Amino acid sequence: MITNAEPLVALVGATGAIGLRLAEEAVARGWRVRLVGRNRAALYEQSSSLGDTEWWRVGQLTEFELETALAGAALVVNLVGPFSASTSAVLRASLAAGAHYIDIANEYAPVAHVLGRDAAARERGVTLMPAVGFGTVATEGLAAHLADRERLTRANVAIFPQSSVRSRGAFTSVLGVLADGGAAIDHGRYRRYALGRRAKRMLGPTGPTTLIPAATGDLATIPATLKARFVTSSVGLALPAVAAGAILPFVSAAARSSVLQRALQRRPLDSSPKPGPFVSYSWARVTDESGASREAWMRAGEGYAFTVNALTAAIERVLAGEVRPGAMTAIGGFGSEFLRGLPEVSIHSSLSDAASGAADATP
Repeated sequence: MITNAEPLVALVGATGAIGLRLAEEAVARGWRVRLVGRNRAALYEQSSSLGDTEWWRVGQLTEFELETALAGAALVVNLVGPFSASTSAVLRASLAAGAHYIDIANEYAPVAHVLGRDAAARERGVTLMPAVGFGTVATEGLAAHLADRERLTRANVAIFPQSSVRSRGAFTSVLGVLADGGAAIDHGRYRRYALGRRAKRMLGPTGPTTLIPAATGDLATIPATLKARFVTSSVGLALPAVAAGAILPFVSAAARSSVLQRALQRRPLDSSPKPGPFVSYSWARVTDESGASREAWMRAGEGYAFTVNALTAAIERVLAGEVRPGAMTAIGGFGSEFLRGLPEVSIHSSLSDAASGAADATP
């Protein structure tokens, strides 16, 4: 039986693909949960099916409405993509409520914004933890594992997720990353350039692929946690590198069009579950201050399941007081052991070992 003495966890965006799974897991763990969203009917249906949950409808993500919805929460989870539009308001309302804050953003700007509020978090005595999703935990965590507590000069990472469903929030976040264009950390500074520039070919999980550096959350988290001054974070596309350099700048420009964005938002999205099995991967190559380089692959299961597992582990550990007040990533707060402790995760020295599921071969 849930009692009011237990900490209240508020899920903002509770009716989305991740929110539905996380709410079920939270209730199964006996947590006290408040579902927050915009769709009254969906919230009521979700709360009724879960039992022992509160729900609160917000018309807009304004600070006034959010402060009321989040009152009394010990921890707030922001699941509303695109995070470039939701992070600032949800974060300010969380700080006003004196609540810990966690999100699953993987866009550079919102992740950097949360990490930049360290002083405010310390003043309020709370933890702010952005990017607790597949897109950053799987890459920053792998880079931290390879670093083995050594200071890095360079880190190159990439993700290859597989998911059973498509969500509106994830779609709009990807659109935002495309609109931001290419990016990297050079000499410790964030630099933007045309999407498709610096594209490189490599062998990926499904065959030859082209790595496209993009403005993802890793460009904020890896310098903050591992101190690397050169960072690229890429997504893999089945597109020749030359074609990527010629075509993707136009894709990026189109993604910045407000007319196109509205049209895509109105377009129906097939969110029905797809049959599995699903295997997701991440890749990292790091260079430390001695000049030594190492690389590895991480293998995991379905991407959304990975994210829910990462979220539940982070929530549990933050509420248990395992990290100090301040702004940090899950890897920064808990170490690379956080990644290795998640279900279905294994780390391998080569793609062939990862694809075959061979025993872990890295230190």
